[in-house]
Amino acid sequence: MKQRLCFVIFRYASNDALHRGFLTAIDRCQAAGHSVDVYTLEWRGDKPKEATIHIVKKQGAPLFRQYAHLARCVHEARLQASYDCVIGFNAIPGLDIYYAKDPCVSELVQGISRYVPRHQQRIQFEKSILSETSQCQVVSFSLTILRAIKMHYKTPACRLHWLSHETCGQNETNIHTLQRGQSV
Repeated sequence: MKQRLCFVIFRYASNDALHRGFLTAIDRCQAAGHSVDVYTLEWRGDKPKEATIHIVKKQGAPLFRQYAHLARCVHEARLQASYDCVIGFNAIPGLDIYYAKDPCVSELVQGISRYVPRHQQRIQFEKSILSETSQCQVVSFSLTILRAIKMHYKTPACRLHWLSHETCGQNETNIHTLQRGQSV
């Protein structure tokens, strides 16, 4: 079944592993026949063919306010465009699938630093998709990151999916096979 997919990344620049993984996921989804829209604050580099790139106008000076604005825009777009699945490469509310590449903020930020507005927002964004009550599926190449997410947010193991480089090339254990609420 062909789906309408929404990908989200704060900023895209074609110079690191996260961004290469982002394009690979888009390419695989398009190869499977799905349509892809991308929401971002900034795009630098080649654009994927046949994907619609939505560059959200920046609002507010601090980055955390810009991220909140992007999250609101994605939420509104989801309601209007009826996306089948929203896939995020950064933690924002409302994701169906989250590609976890970085350690969770709850692990990194301790003590008084947790009350800095940007850290509070990122922790809240993570809670919205990683908590026990969320339905968001989490995929990562790092077992360490998945274990930290489970420990800090009590995310059920059935929602945590480890992607080894071998399995991604050999079978269907990759992002485009996950559907809302399904476990692989």
